[in-house]
Amino acid sequence: RKPPLTAIPTFPHQATQPALPSHQGHHPLPPIHRTMWIPLVGLLLGASVSCKAQDLCGGFKINVVDIPKPSLPVRRNASESHWDLWDHAYTGTKEPEGFGRAARSAKDPSEGGTVQQGTIPGIAGLPCSSIKINHDGHHLCRYLQNLGMGNLDRSISGASVFDTWQFSLDWFVHRYIYNNCYEADPAKADLFFIPLPLTVLMYGVRYKEYGKEQAGSYVQSVKQHLQGLETWQRNGGKDHLIVVSRTVRDYHDDKWGAELTTFRNGDPFWSQTNIFSIEGPFRKHRLVNMPYPSFLHPRSDADVDQWLGIIGKARRHRHRKAFLLAGNRRCREKLIAMCLEDSVACDYFDAVPGVSQASVGMYSNMVELHTKYTFALQPAGDTPTRRGFFDSLLAGAIPIIFDCFADPRKSTELSGRERDRRYSLSYARFFGESPEENLCWVEKYALVAANEEDAFRIIHEIDDETIRQLQKNIAEVIPSLLYWDPREGIDAATTSQKYASQNPIARALRGIRNHTSFQGLHHPDPL
Repeated sequence: RKPPLTAIPTFPHQATQPALPSHQGHHPLPPIHRTMWIPLVGLLLGASVSCKAQDLCGGFKINVVDIPKPSLPVRRNASESHWDLWDHAYTGTKEPEGFGRAARSAKDPSEGGTVQQGTIPGIAGLPCSSIKINHDGHHLCRYLQNLGMGNLDRSISGASVFDTWQFSLDWFVHRYIYNNCYEADPAKADLFFIPLPLTVLMYGVRYKEYGKEQAGSYVQSVKQHLQGLETWQRNGGKDHLIVVSRTVRDYHDDKWGAELTTFRNGDPFWSQTNIFSIEGPFRKHRLVNMPYPSFLHPRSDADVDQWLGIIGKARRHRHRKAFLLAGNRRCREKLIAMCLEDSVACDYFDAVPGVSQASVGMYSNMVELHTKYTFALQPAGDTPTRRGFFDSLLAGAIPIIFDCFADPRKSTELSGRERDRRYSLSYARFFGESPEENLCWVEKYALVAANEEDAFRIIHEIDDETIRQLQKNIAEVIPSLLYWDPREGIDAATTSQKYASQNPIARALRGIRNHTSFQGLHHPDPL
């Protein structure tokens, strides 16, 4: 890496630089004329830009495809947006934005809620208050704040903790490209990002903001638009990128994401397009699975070092204790019961706010829990992986996951039924591992239990040296799990030399560049 411009050595004029004695066989350094500095600085700046493109963007110049915005119905009482995540010109505010919602009232019986503070964001031309994400009427506004980081929950030992939505990967990729890798001229670009708002479409249909026919019609219009572009025609989408912010499983032909949006993994139209997701099958070479977006978003190396210092000094006074933070599902009943019975080894907390006395509440409270325990039990959720695994790693707690490496075909509901989507396979490519050579690579960062009894045996029997080694490994991998603050670009030349190139999006882009599939050596590959 070239040094920053402030580190360029200066050469005194020859008149003030004495020549070395001739018997030493050296000659005085020639002076550098002032007119030579202009091309020299230009070369260094060019090298700096090239280095940034290679480290942060996989060597790509990325164009954001100008696809049509969806013409979908907007909730009658939806508030007008002040800014849109798709707007390249909007770069957020220096101070964190906050969004509050008033309680329901007889005058506002629908989803209601009014803004108590902060600006109202939108995405793809749709106001956030017109997009519900659950049956309780919560919408995307609080998650779209701060350019997709979500509301600032609070500070933990001086570090800002954001209420980041676990399905916001496409937002982070979109803004990262604008900040660090953007090429406005398609003729000069060599990778093309398609900002298809799949998650917005899915939830809009699910909660009846609009119909599946309208969402499907929009996806079809995007396909028709792409077919008319020379950049798509050139390689059939092979040099294009889509982000699936939920698991790719949701878009199988028989799954709800495909049914609600008509976007299907098996659609031949998308068969050569590169895909980023949070979980998917390992053997699909055009797919890179990335960590779930979590609570911490640094702006500099100093922010990362601050957090590493916080978790390094965390008083995990429950040295031999795990905690279980999970909703009470049938498949977890035995694990929860064992946790409640063995108070020496485990504490149970309900992940659903307000449901029981064990509820944790705000996301930042969940984060703080991870800093107080040595272990975190992580049973599978709707799919084999869950964001809690990455929350654990980021907060320095050792995850305990469920799998059986001795017999990989064996599965339980605690490990997830889809074998090729478990941690050891789903994230192997991202972590630079080969499961064919080492299926157990995930044991560098987590403990692996075959079942409930095995998990508690591990907690009681693990030795101190194993704990220390796992904690060391986790601290080393944390920079690779951090999605940086999307309100500004990464300054890899000065404030972010150590960690910037390790961020998940940079790693994923390099993964595309380095894999033979991008180089045109693969056939259509339905997921």
